[in-house]
Amino acid sequence: MKWIKSYTKFKERINEKVIYNNNSIKFMTETQVNKALKSLDVESKPQDVINWVKTTLLNPKSDSFLLRLPVEEMKTSGGVGGTFLPKGYHGISTPLDATHNADSGDLSYYQFMDAVFNSQFGLLSDPDDIKNKEANISGQVNNPQACGLFWIKGLFDKKFPSNKVPYLIVKYMVETIRTRVGKKIKFSAVVEDEFLAEFQPRIGGEKDIKVDDEKIPPGFFKEEGVNTNVPELKQILVKCGGRDLYKKGMLPADEEKLLLPIAQKKRLSFYNWFIATVYPSFTQITNDLDESSVTEFLKIQGVDTESGKVVYKVGDEVIYLRKDKNIEEWNKLSDNDKENLDKNPASDIVNRGKVTEVDGENIKIEYKPGEFVTKTDDQVVKKIEVTKKEKTETEEKEEN
Repeated sequence: MKWIKSYTKFKERINEKVIYNNNSIKFMTETQVNKALKSLDVESKPQDVINWVKTTLLNPKSDSFLLRLPVEEMKTSGGVGGTFLPKGYHGISTPLDATHNADSGDLSYYQFMDAVFNSQFGLLSDPDDIKNKEANISGQVNNPQACGLFWIKGLFDKKFPSNKVPYLIVKYMVETIRTRVGKKIKFSAVVEDEFLAEFQPRIGGEKDIKVDDEKIPPGFFKEEGVNTNVPELKQILVKCGGRDLYKKGMLPADEEKLLLPIAQKKRLSFYNWFIATVYPSFTQITNDLDESSVTEFLKIQGVDTESGKVVYKVGDEVIYLRKDKNIEEWNKLSDNDKENLDKNPASDIVNRGKVTEVDGENIKIEYKPGEFVTKTDDQVVKKIEVTKKEKTETEEKEEN
């Protein structure tokens, strides 16, 4: 982790424009989904939702394609006037024009890929996939609000308050396409130490950083040879030049003069590669998606495709609303509060227990040994997903 710590110091000295934070992920996701939702009827059947996703959110030719805004930004804000996105969408007031000190670096474009194809962070990621809350390569901590599906779910919960099916279809399709396209282009997570070591850090002021060739600018690949992580992209970026020209201790004005043209060239080259290679992969894999697999996913989630409600069964661990509490109070809680069910304010709104009996819409729940409460299915917030590790620990306790 030594290199990552050093890189963090290096990162603080530059403004990495092609990397997105919680604010920009929220803006770009909600903007596109809100456009698309106008054409999705509240009475839509599962098949209708599947076709809708294929023609809107996951269709590169659609104005509501989930990746349209950040990708088009690469082309239009190359320092030649204008920007595709409005000021403030990323949380600060300045536009995102190409800057020499970040966009010239090869690493920035792999970070962009990470913000698209990483399962724990980015535009197509899912809060349910977060395995740790350590800092990622963008310098942020993995958290639900840095996941595109977090914001998508909020919009679907608002439009379909009692129907889980539409969002679950989107969730399955986005995750499936993200994984399959990523595999096709040979993407792997950027946070791996070995991959990070392939890039030149900023030199000067860091005694613990060893730099083999001080002529290579920061963020550039150290070597020109083939790599294993999106290898085609590396070759395209390397061909843009800018190597063997950097000098340790260059004045900022000289550095900008040297690297800004490289930044502009790389942004456009990346854009052209993305729409020529990645976009067709989205189209092909989305069109080939077996619709029966979507239905199978819904069954596994325990959702009735006709009513759109979750089907609870005996043995399910659930979270339910306490007396005189409503779902709006639960929804207003922060993600951190929702994770701490035994502490206020969550403990004042919900409780948890195990389903012991199901009679139509009535769910009988044992919340303490020998103590029960009966709730309607609308008063049950959700199932508690038990991980493999938790299951093993429970089995061991029962055996002992």
